[in-house]
Amino acid sequence: MIPYHLMLVAWIPISALLMMDKKPVRGFAIAMLAGMLLLPSGKSLILVGLPDLDKGNVAPLGVLLGTLAFHPNYVMRFRPRLADLIFLIVMAFMVMTSMKNGHGVYDGLSTARGFLFNFVLPVMLARIYCSTLNDLAYFLVIFSVAAAGYAFPALWEWRMSPQLHRTFYGYFPHTWLQFRRGAFFRPLVFFGHALPLGRFFAFAAFLTMLPLRAILAKHLPYGKWLFVAPLIGLIVSMSYGPYGLFAMLCGLYYVARKRLWLVYVIPVAAAIWMVLVLMGTQPMFGVVDQVHKLNPQRALSLEYRLEALDTYSVTIRQEPIFGYGGWNSARNELATDSAFLIWALTKGLVSASLLFGWWFLAMHSCVNVARRYGGTPLADLMLGIALLLGLSIAYSMIDDALDYHSMLLASAALGLEAVLRRGVPVPGGAAVARQGYAMSK
Repeated sequence: MIPYHLMLVAWIPISALLMMDKKPVRGFAIAMLAGMLLLPSGKSLILVGLPDLDKGNVAPLGVLLGTLAFHPNYVMRFRPRLADLIFLIVMAFMVMTSMKNGHGVYDGLSTARGFLFNFVLPVMLARIYCSTLNDLAYFLVIFSVAAAGYAFPALWEWRMSPQLHRTFYGYFPHTWLQFRRGAFFRPLVFFGHALPLGRFFAFAAFLTMLPLRAILAKHLPYGKWLFVAPLIGLIVSMSYGPYGLFAMLCGLYYVARKRLWLVYVIPVAAAIWMVLVLMGTQPMFGVVDQVHKLNPQRALSLEYRLEALDTYSVTIRQEPIFGYGGWNSARNELATDSAFLIWALTKGLVSASLLFGWWFLAMHSCVNVARRYGGTPLADLMLGIALLLGLSIAYSMIDDALDYHSMLLASAALGLEAVLRRGVPVPGGAAVARQGYAMSK
């Protein structure tokens, strides 16, 4: 058994040393993805006067140190964007929310510091290391190989039960009752829950089957068949949400290649629905009856989530600007997994809208690049990422689908669009993109 706090601390120097790689994007990808896939979930190491160390920030901290030590010139690749102001405003609202609710400035600054290290820092690093076509493709190839390899422990846990996390770190990060499915089990490996693991496999299977398949076929032996492994991982995840995500990614991919405006439909419709919910209406309760005909158990789960949205929308309307400063100050007897709802309750509706606006801008950047370089590998990749971000935004109105890999890809899209807009002929930039399928031949 490995002490979880020792693993968290050790990953900082390990990530820094990985950045010694002569190909920096490779060191970045291995440090970030291995941290996501191997580090313990649900625990943090509390340090007085310093940010708490957890799974979300130890790899970025190590990569930052490695960048300053081995690739300081890469810092100059970062180009601020107007969208970055969103982060400053959100952190300012965190401080004001804390003061408004009587928790003091220090508590607000601590919350903002956590957001800085767990969200802003990895976002900025992804902008630095994945802002060219070649770098982004290289990152996605490593992502695909990692997902293919991760399918094997997931398959083992599907039959033998999710024990790897307990075996390696000595504790189980969730409620055991949620993982039994008949004679089998929902795998967990080193994720916090089966759902983000399933979404990880869903996007990897889609990516390796469609937009990245030609590039994988060129660069990896039997690369065009790599999708089989993450597809098996998706199947054994035994989670309906990831199944639906995969189906919608594949279906929309073919339709939206010639009708890019369709990428906006689902997230915009979800945003309009959330506005109606916050206004006191609930236009989705009729769907429960239809779902009940197909799967009564899922219908009950959906009804519970909708009731929570209905209840908490009243609470949000009572304190819409700054929120309640903490989940325990806002919750009632109902639970909710809605990322938008939780953020609005704890940090205010304005802050939640701004943060989700950033995700929407990242999706819009993907669509802009796909439109500009239609018919190229770059356009296919960016369309795939755009679909992932749009569906994640929509799904996060009732659950939390804004996963770690999605955050990195969203930031990479913003950085890549900025590079291509300037027309700088950097390796893997606009010059390569205009060569059509040069990368996949």
